[in-house]
Amino acid sequence: MKEEDFNFFYAKPCKYNIPSEELLLPLELSVVETAESGNGNSKGVRLGDIITSEAFRQSRSPLTIAVGKNEKGDPVVNNLKTMAHLMIFGNEKSEKENFLLAVLTGLMYKASPEELRFLLIDPKGDAFNKMSDLPHLLFNTILRNGKDVYEALIRISNELNERYKAFLHLKVRNIASYNSSEKVLNKQMPRMPYIIVAVNEVDLLTTDRYSSMTVQLLVGFAQRARAAGVHLIINASDKINVYTDDLLLNIPSRIAFGVSDAQVSRKIINAEGAEKLLRNGEMYFYPSDFIDPARIRSVYIDEKESNRIFEYIKAHNVSEYY
Repeated sequence: MKEEDFNFFYAKPCKYNIPSEELLLPLELSVVETAESGNGNSKGVRLGDIITSEAFRQSRSPLTIAVGKNEKGDPVVNNLKTMAHLMIFGNEKSEKENFLLAVLTGLMYKASPEELRFLLIDPKGDAFNKMSDLPHLLFNTILRNGKDVYEALIRISNELNERYKAFLHLKVRNIASYNSSEKVLNKQMPRMPYIIVAVNEVDLLTTDRYSSMTVQLLVGFAQRARAAGVHLIINASDKINVYTDDLLLNIPSRIAFGVSDAQVSRKIINAEGAEKLLRNGEMYFYPSDFIDPARIRSVYIDEKESNRIFEYIKAHNVSEYY
């Protein structure tokens, strides 16, 4: 098989005006100006407090997630590569949506559009509006209806197949080894960006005629997409019975904001406590590499902060979609 036989999304390399290492400084300065000190406000911990922390700066992974602060006031970050996939539960819609927006914004500090792309799915239609036209998007639209979501996930599934064929061709096992291979470094084969499939209110995808096929695709990604650089971040309600066992079992990294009762808390984080959380950004963080869930004050981004960051990114990058 020849290199030109592979049918990647990114066969035409992304172009952007400035390298990612130059993108960091102006963005950090713009956020620091509005960041609060201490443990945050009534809504959570400002994103600026986390991305300027030593823990975030020292993490070399392009999939570093800004999580928040622990009960001691220390910044908490984690690596989506290690977590594989993340499912966020809670009965307060605005808390989950703002946390997800802050997480995705933080990820853009670590990776340029050439290194990282988002596929944004929002059946409700308003959570990701601020992110429309960002150069980090995989497609130039936010997916809302069941048919569009299903067709986009089919394209991601096809992309996974192409990636694994490329791994076999180069005799490598994962995206990191592929991107550091001689043929990629010499531009004989294209660099693979990480892809994050971010889903808001996933329970709304379980109610249309594409629901079973869509959930089946998500489960398939959870089972086999990690090595190929495709990761899921899913916002879910605390009505946990509407989700299939396959989906829950294959996404072991969890976050629980406030939920309805102790039984739901146990199902999500294997412990009681989430039912007692106040609506001020408090959550339990339970990634796959933690023995016990940790109580965290979640990261938060306000409208002024997000507008400034997104406008900066749009102004300094060329948007090329697939």
